Parts: sequence; C-alpha cells; structure tokens
Amino acid sequence: MTQTLNNFFKKVINAYKRNQAANETINELSKLSDRELNDIGLARGDIWYVAHQDAAERYEDKVDAVYANPNLRGFV
Repeated sequence: MTQTLNNFFKKVINAYKRNQAANETINELSKLSDRELNDIGLARGDIWYVAHQDAAERYEDKVDAVYANPNLRGFV
C-alpha cells in the first residue's frame, strides 16, 4: 500500500514538473520572431510539440519501468 501511494505521488510530481518545464519552453520560444524560429529549424506551429517532447524526455516517469526479457522478444 505504501509503495502504491508513493508511486502515485511520484507520478503527480513528475506531471507537475513536466507541465512547468513545457510552459517555460513555450513562453521562451513564443518570444522569438518567425525568422529566429526559422534559424533554429522550427515553425511557430511546432512550439507546443517541441516543448512537450523535451519536457517528457527530461521528466520521464520511471515509476512503472518494466523489465523486458530479451529472450522473449517477439513472443509476448
């Protein structure tokens, strides 16, 4: 029970951190002009996706990591 509750709080905290990081990235990239965004290879429509991808990579939720047996690849 304690481990389940602990995992729940870790997930909530990670979700909060992911959202905060994504919002910060969105705010900073939104300040750039279209030309500046083009210089770094982005369009204005890509900002949301890039921000959330970056945040997900930085704060990935490792609570539910599952061990995958390489010997069972293709059978499960």
